[in-house]
Parts: sequence; C-alpha cells; structure tokens
Amino acid sequence: MGYLLVSGGVAERREKLASLLWSESTTEQAFDSLRHCISELRRAERSGGFPFLDADRETIRIDRSKVRTDLEELKARLSSGEIAACRQLLTQPQLALLAGAEADDPVFDNWLLVERERQGEVLVNEMLGVLRKGSLDARDRIDL
Repeated sequence: MGYLLVSGGVAERREKLASLLWSESTTEQAFDSLRHCISELRRAERSGGFPFLDADRETIRIDRSKVRTDLEELKARLSSGEIAACRQLLTQPQLALLAGAEADDPVFDNWLLVERERQGEVLVNEMLGVLRKGSLDARDRIDL
C-alpha cells in the first residue's frame, strides 16, 4: 500500500508490483503474494467502511481522494507556510518515508532507499522555499 500511495495515485501494473515486491520469488509466488495483499487491503476497506482500492485484472490504484499520507500533509502545510500546523509531523521520531517497510527484497529496498532520498530532497526544497519568503516568526524558523 505504501508504494501505491507514494506513486502519486496512478494505476500500477500488477506485473510491476509483483516483480518489485517479490523479486526473488517465482512469478507464480509473486502473483500469489500480490493477490493476498489485495485481499488484505479489501478487508481493510470493509473494516474502515469506505472503498479506496481500484483493482482490476491488470492494474491496482489507491484512490488518493480517500486516503492521505503524512508526507502529503507535510508538503501541503510547508507550501502554504503553515509551519505551526506541521510541527507535530516534523518532530516525529520515525520521520523516514515508509519507516519499517524494508522488505528484505533487494529490488524493493533499493527503490525505497532512492525514494526516501528523493522525497527528502523535495521536503528540503519546500523548507528552503518557505525560509526564502522570509515571513516566518522566530519559532517557525527554529522548527525548520
């Protein structure tokens, strides 16, 4: 689910997800594991009371209008200069993207490492943009 959330709400091909998440498994095992994950997400939909997963025989997508992430919230708050509103997000001990999501799969773990770097650069640039505007109070400057 984390990969689908970070991928920007686009539909991802099942083949891509299976090979990314279970690169060391046989194709059959990878697709079995993917079907199991989809089943788990469907259970989460039912228990949460709202559908958020769009899945067909070829692709899978999370409806981003129904699911938000901390990262998305942080970017929105930073871009609007609402530093006080994102203070809690900035001080979380597990601020890393998809903290604890390492899968002991070299392909996925490599993707995660690269994506963490990329997202970190995006956040730093957002913070620098806010600082350049120069309209922050002293507390907000310290937080950034």
